[in-house]
Amino acid sequence: MSTEDEIVLCECGNCTWRGDVSECNEIHGLLDRVETGDEFPAGECPKCGALTYLVQEATAADKGNVPRVMISVSGGVADVIFKPVGVIVTIFDYDTDGVEETDKDPDGERCVIGHWDSVRKAISNGHWPIIKQARHDAACRCTRRWQCPSCNHALDCSYEQIVEIGTPHCPHCEIEMTMA
Repeated sequence: MSTEDEIVLCECGNCTWRGDVSECNEIHGLLDRVETGDEFPAGECPKCGALTYLVQEATAADKGNVPRVMISVSGGVADVIFKPVGVIVTIFDYDTDGVEETDKDPDGERCVIGHWDSVRKAISNGHWPIIKQARHDAACRCTRRWQCPSCNHALDCSYEQIVEIGTPHCPHCEIEMTMA
């Protein structure tokens, strides 16, 4: 049991809000928002309406060398599909067009920050069915056009190719291409 002065810290699973569990709203539609095996939410975020979760104190091992993954996104969708306990993941999404409430990265740039601390595990998210379908749907060939800044040679690369080869190089000039 907690006393009146004791703060029970929780954080949003979607935005950067952190606060006392008493500040959370009542969860609406709980059974539609959680799946078997998911961490049980503490409430609903007062900032964005997503589910919030209790923040557990870091263990002595967590305070030392905690593996961290930081992802920078500008355009497209990024989300955590799987993350074991013991790993910290932060996504800085710079595609903020149409987003009313944003955060700032360490350099003061406007972005949306998603954060998963070391004590929470992520098993899946709302994007997983879309990603899974795209990976198995032969008709879905998502590509980006790349162009050589020197000779203007252009080519289309799928996201799968970009993951495998990295930034494409011009076959004529052997220099990095840029997105057209």
